[in-house]
Amino acid sequence: MKLLKIVSVIGLSTAVNLFSGFLKGKMVAVYFGSSGFGIWSQASSLFLICGAISLFGLNQGLVREIITKEKHKATDEFVFDTLSKSLFFSIGNSLIILLAVIFYAGKLSALFFNNNLAPGIIIFTAVFLPLQVAGDIFGVFLLANKDIKRFALGNILISAIGLFTFSILITLFKLKGIYYSIGIYGMITFLSFYFVSKPLIPGASHRLFIFRRQLFDSSFLKNTINFGALRLIQTNINLITTVLIRSLIIKKIGLAENGFFEALSRLSMFYTPFISNMLWSYTFPLYCENRDNQQLSYEVNRFTRIFFILFVPVSTMIMLFGNAFVTLLFSRDFVSIIPLFSLWFIFDLLRVASWPIGLVLIVKDRMKLAAFLELCLSIILLSTSCLVIGRYSLKGVMFSYVFSYAVFLVINYLVMNRNYAIKLNATTISIFCISFILIFISGKPGKALLDYIIIFSLGCVFSIIIFNKRERLLMQDVIKKAIAWNY
Repeated sequence: MKLLKIVSVIGLSTAVNLFSGFLKGKMVAVYFGSSGFGIWSQASSLFLICGAISLFGLNQGLVREIITKEKHKATDEFVFDTLSKSLFFSIGNSLIILLAVIFYAGKLSALFFNNNLAPGIIIFTAVFLPLQVAGDIFGVFLLANKDIKRFALGNILISAIGLFTFSILITLFKLKGIYYSIGIYGMITFLSFYFVSKPLIPGASHRLFIFRRQLFDSSFLKNTINFGALRLIQTNINLITTVLIRSLIIKKIGLAENGFFEALSRLSMFYTPFISNMLWSYTFPLYCENRDNQQLSYEVNRFTRIFFILFVPVSTMIMLFGNAFVTLLFSRDFVSIIPLFSLWFIFDLLRVASWPIGLVLIVKDRMKLAAFLELCLSIILLSTSCLVIGRYSLKGVMFSYVFSYAVFLVINYLVMNRNYAIKLNATTISIFCISFILIFISGKPGKALLDYIIIFSLGCVFSIIIFNKRERLLMQDVIKKAIAWNY
């Protein structure tokens, strides 16, 4: 029942986020074309990297710290102090990064945008970084308190206000307006999460921003730096790799191709935000409750199946009705991405399958190993992309993603199996194989009648074996609750 409520609440906030994100993308695609679309995505990714570095792993560390202390009857003062320390630590980091961005704005423009974005716009965007980071900390504080409803409300406010602001800015400033909106989005994040979380903060909330001596807590700093440094590497390697690949695409095959790459990425927004929100708001706290390896193995299989339920039907529908989706979400200028659907969704299948497995390393405090695996993934991905992009263009980059994540998933699984006896059971493996074949055939261009028969047959098999009886009833209740929530 708890999972049911969480899925319903997350579903509503994710739906609002999706609507807002796709509407923004539609406006950019129609008014500014694939070139503007590509540069916008690159600027957003760079801002995400700066935010992740500023947080320094506190987006997971704060949740783990408070949940762990709950078992030992953590006091309100402990929670208050931990939140205050987290805010000062992350905001301090963001100010250092802001100064670095101001000083190196010209070099950043040349490296990541091939001088297609003015240094002044980069500086303007970075000015709002401290607010974005503070807002993220308040959002994490809500998760640590297991208040999913307030967290969802904060996300809904951010999406709604952000969409309104975005529309105003592009009306007033045209192309520059979409970049201004990235920075202002940070201010919206702070205000929304601050006011939503304010009733839960022990004591007067303004005291959080008063500099106090207890901020120099050697134990807190040591734990934060040890956990954060490794989590920082693990989280940002992926973001930095993506930005570098986008930069490679811009320089080697052009801005338009980078816009097509971003369009493919945005198709994943139909399911990855929901999966990601569920992963960190429910799965991660559940893993943190000191469960033994047998229980973790059960949860890994359960969440892998649930994530496939959220991913496979949606990706299949997008591939079967590719022209309609591309026209609706972007414009007719983006139809050239349709032949790449199959490779993109196979990559996403591998990525989604790795998430429930890889999360175990963070829970088990194997951060060095987690960071090392992410580093290996990035090296393989960057190396193969550089090798094939010149000859195979964007399709070569897609092949690189599929190959790299296949290797990453296999290694992750072998590590989990050897160290913690975590296994994917026969049902989960069968579902994975069926999903792979289903996506491959659905993405074929010029499908024949036999292909549609196979797709229908595999879809029926998938729906039958994905759930046991209890899980079927659970999902029926989830759908009913989600409909009731919206009406």
